Amino acid sequence: MTTGPLYLGLELTPSHLVILLIDQKGKVIEQILRSHGSTGVEQAPQDWWRAVRTGIKETLRRNEIDSSQIRSLGITASTCSPILIDVEGKVLCPTYVGIDEHMGDLHQLLISKVGAKNLQNIVNQIPNGDRALAKLLYLQEKQPRAWHDAAMVMLPSSFLRYRLTGKRSIDAGSASETQLFNTKTSAWSKILAMRIGMPEAWLPAIGPGEQICGRVSEEAAKESGLAAGTPVVQAGHRASCISVALGALKEDVAYVELNNYGNCYFPSESFEKIENDSLACYRHGINPTWLYTANEVASTKGVHWLMDEITTTEKQQAKRAKQNPLAKLSDVAADIPPGSEGLIFIPPSSNGAGGFAGLGLQHKHGHMIRAVFESCAMQIRQAQATFAQAHTPPEKYIITGEAADNTLWCQIIADAVETNVSSVPIEYPAALGAALLAGLCIGNFKDMAAASRAVKIRGQNFKPRQAASKTYQEMEETIAQLQQSMRAQVAEEQQS
Repeated sequence: MTTGPLYLGLELTPSHLVILLIDQKGKVIEQILRSHGSTGVEQAPQDWWRAVRTGIKETLRRNEIDSSQIRSLGITASTCSPILIDVEGKVLCPTYVGIDEHMGDLHQLLISKVGAKNLQNIVNQIPNGDRALAKLLYLQEKQPRAWHDAAMVMLPSSFLRYRLTGKRSIDAGSASETQLFNTKTSAWSKILAMRIGMPEAWLPAIGPGEQICGRVSEEAAKESGLAAGTPVVQAGHRASCISVALGALKEDVAYVELNNYGNCYFPSESFEKIENDSLACYRHGINPTWLYTANEVASTKGVHWLMDEITTTEKQQAKRAKQNPLAKLSDVAADIPPGSEGLIFIPPSSNGAGGFAGLGLQHKHGHMIRAVFESCAMQIRQAQATFAQAHTPPEKYIITGEAADNTLWCQIIADAVETNVSSVPIEYPAALGAALLAGLCIGNFKDMAAASRAVKIRGQNFKPRQAASKTYQEMEETIAQLQQSMRAQVAEEQQS
């Protein structure tokens, strides 16, 4: 039986819901991964709400927790897909999480309707077909009846807060991901809303992530098992919640998700336009700062492809030995020198171009494994160089995610970026950050730094090694040339 005050963090992903509980000291009491039933691109928000209300009930029951012990909760989500809702709060149509081939070229649709220069001038981001603005244009065309009946637009996290409280709100970080947010005014862009024929009143009010945005309603209390009146904290932006869990609250600390997301974040107290489009810029959502984001540069997708298609024997050996497959791969690659003896892996881009370069008969599985690890590290190095065009490079990196306990991979990253690295192997950092913010907002923690210090999970520290760093310096130009060559080849194939 769990006693004392508790704080709840919820994280919605395209495939599941994370429910995480912490106590007054920030210790994780329970974490549950629950499928919400929606799969694929087209999803039903009602399924998300069902997973929330039944999941919270199950968490309370399993841990013998009285609803009065839950003092507050925070919510975050990993998707910014828009949801059309009518004046009575009813969801009008499915929402589209991601993009598939049946949806057409949303990137070009966005450019034709809004204009690339308008987006770059107002939003300071390149057009992205997977953001809310492009999805709204798609809904206009494919769901005309729903568009006609709509009175509100919400994102997944704001939708769940609405179902719990009846209040509409969103944090600045989540708003900036929609490509409807004016970075100069830190408000919704009236021009962009007008361009797509959407009343600005449809959008929720923007507020800080570290504020209470409402309280659990009587109806939601009956459905979820929570006590009516329980404070619901904005929390919001996934990257912001992760920064709280990791303690990456200053601009001299960058942080990396070494997992399926693979994002690298560079906090900054000032906004400076970067001409290179490899970094997207968002509001932090909690601190009055900015987050320059390199998407998917440290994704583990390449490693999982390698395990499934090439190093299947090593994967099976790890399974029989009840060993983490990534640890087994590291053992195989441990004796391979930096640079993988000339073997380079270029991760496939969104257009599918990628692969091994320089593969020879002397190369074994260990070389391929290390080359994949090095590809992530070199992409982080490239992102750091881009960020440094207008900002001071970070003095430290914090790595989290499923591979944060992989010492070989973390050391390779430290060598490549020539900066100290710390690993913090938290399984669900965004949900933990949302729970910490829930405790912060009602006074359980003195301030945000105190909330971050409450997390006692720490891994290892890694310092760059001079000889290895020199190897990666020498590889940099070759990798850039390979990337450029692949992009040119894809462009040529698309034109023919």
